[in-house]
Amino acid sequence: MQHALEGTDLSERLLALWDEQDKEQSLEAHLAADADQIDLILNLVEERNLGNSYAEKWLEAALPRLRTKEGRSLAARIVQSDHCDWWFKGKDREWWVTRGRG
Repeated sequence: MQHALEGTDLSERLLALWDEQDKEQSLEAHLAADADQIDLILNLVEERNLGNSYAEKWLEAALPRLRTKEGRSLAARIVQSDHCDWWFKGKDREWWVTRGRG
């Protein structure tokens, strides 16, 4: 990260945040780490739903890396869902046709 920021005016501010996240000593750092893992978990659930036989193994490795109660709770709901639920179960089908315009 230091090399990537070299020569910019962002170095001082971002390196401190990067260090904080790396050490995982704050709630914000834990939430950022969880957000990263939840992104991975969402992708793995999609892969599992599409038949990727390795996705379940990767899910087993990703879930224990969650740091917060909220992250674990969200992930528990994600792994029990189908990756298309947000699309097909969220709005009624007419909304997708009109996009809420009428």
